[in-house]
Amino acid sequence: MTDSKIKLTWNKGFLSNTYYIKSNDQTVGKYNDKSLSNTSYATFKNKNYKFKAKGFFSQTTDIIDLSNDNIIGEITHNSWFNKAKICLNGKIYNFKTDNFWNTKHSIYDYENSLIKYSNSYTSGEINSNTDNDVLILSGLCAINYYWQVLFIVFILLIVIL
Repeated sequence: MTDSKIKLTWNKGFLSNTYYIKSNDQTVGKYNDKSLSNTSYATFKNKNYKFKAKGFFSQTTDIIDLSNDNIIGEITHNSWFNKAKICLNGKIYNFKTDNFWNTKHSIYDYENSLIKYSNSYTSGEINSNTDNDVLILSGLCAINYYWQVLFIVFILLIVIL
């Protein structure tokens, strides 16, 4: 991991489950969430990963390197769905939602803010001070998880009201 300034963008269709990650308008990766599944797949700079929730409504997701099928990390969401702990290769990072509207997020370690995300439902920007590809993808995984929870809550409110 190096200290560097990386600016990425991502976009997806309104009903799409695939996030396309771009650097200077060139696709460098994608994150694909499988509908009604507890598994998502991601590719970044020709490396492949799987994000597998431990249960359908689980708050814990394993991060798996598909080159050797080893678990390299874990994302654990809190009960309020506004924070998560990301553990990668024994190091702990924190993910948090930075605003009420769920459009700004950040990942930080105990000393520094490492990655800032700003997004709408269909596009966003990633400003990173690290080139840790898995950490960048883990943030998208957490954001996607929170959007799914918000969608389910929204549907439940419509049904109840």
